[in-house]
Amino acid sequence: IDPLFALAWVGVADSLYLSIGWTGASAEEVYPVIEDAVRNAMAIDNGLGEAYASLAWIHRYYGRNDEVEIAYQKAIELSPNYASAYQWYSNHIGTSDPLRIEESLDLLQKAAKLDPRSRIIGLNLSQYYAQRGLYTLAERQYRKLIEIHPDFETGYVFLAFLYWSNMGQFDKALALLNKASALHPEFYFLNLP
Repeated sequence: IDPLFALAWVGVADSLYLSIGWTGASAEEVYPVIEDAVRNAMAIDNGLGEAYASLAWIHRYYGRNDEVEIAYQKAIELSPNYASAYQWYSNHIGTSDPLRIEESLDLLQKAAKLDPRSRIIGLNLSQYYAQRGLYTLAERQYRKLIEIHPDFETGYVFLAFLYWSNMGQFDKALALLNKASALHPEFYFLNLP
């Protein structure tokens, strides 16, 4: 509708990027389109931090780690309230440099403060705590996520997994899995007793 709407081009890039993991779209086919969308966004508005966050994905795909860092830092500089830039930068650091664990956590916590209602950021933060054995913090974050989004079945499933595999609280886990199944019975094919 509006080819000069830079943020819409970023939305195209981000949607396509996420389609790779969620729909099985081919990265080889999708990345050239992502690159075009980011290029369009930056041609329209070179000061759009969101476009730099999307550019970081492109650099990461091609293994240009130094450019990934620069792009995320530029994204945060230009759009300091863009929670996804902090989240994605945290994920990048967390998977590429285990020595920067505190920095990764700080970025993820900043993202959660900027967008406390985000399901995916809340889920990422919960997982971060759980993976590091901080089960009480993970449980608290999962509970907060479920409280904000009582229809978010994934929150129930992940909290159930925490109870089941890390805390030995099988009854709580079972109750949560039943809740998730009740929310979306077509997705969760198990009807647990």
